[in-house]
Amino acid sequence: MLSLADGGPVARIDEIPSTGALARTVAGRPILLTQQNGNVSCFYNVRAHRGSSLVDDESSGRFLKCQFHGWTYGLDGRVVAVPGEKRFARTLRGQCGLEELVTDAWGGWAWIRYDGELGQGIAASLGSMADEIGRYRPECQQIWGRRMDEVPLNWKATIQVSEAGPTIPGGHLRWRDVNLPTTLSSSTTT
Repeated sequence: MLSLADGGPVARIDEIPSTGALARTVAGRPILLTQQNGNVSCFYNVRAHRGSSLVDDESSGRFLKCQFHGWTYGLDGRVVAVPGEKRFARTLRGQCGLEELVTDAWGGWAWIRYDGELGQGIAASLGSMADEIGRYRPECQQIWGRRMDEVPLNWKATIQVSEAGPTIPGGHLRWRDVNLPTTLSSSTTT
């Protein structure tokens, strides 16, 4: 069974340029989704030669080029050109590509796994949840906008709320604010 801590859906496939890349931050990790010839791949969005982001938002074209140092990567994550390459060891290109994440497409979404194992694919990893999610036809859904709010909140508060279960209306009133009847009456019909 897939745990969202291990990965999850990261972007609609139609958001990723048909030949290019889309940058995202997922669970605090910078990732880069690429698409070429209908194949979607995902990498950590970290330049091997300096450790900072390669793409800030979106990039179209067959290559990804570092704006500072000119290193050029293919959409498959391999280094394809390095300025002044003769000054480096011959094995540079093969060792300095982008680190790839396991990627699968399902329901119109690109899914990733951080643990490096997808097994039989995302549908199999989701198990019975795939049928449940499939009822909502995720491949037909569209994104109408994005919104991100930063709220100064202790992480424990979010966990406690999600573990608390459903809340009944008025369940959080202070006792002194509740007007209880002074006598209880009951009526029965026969």
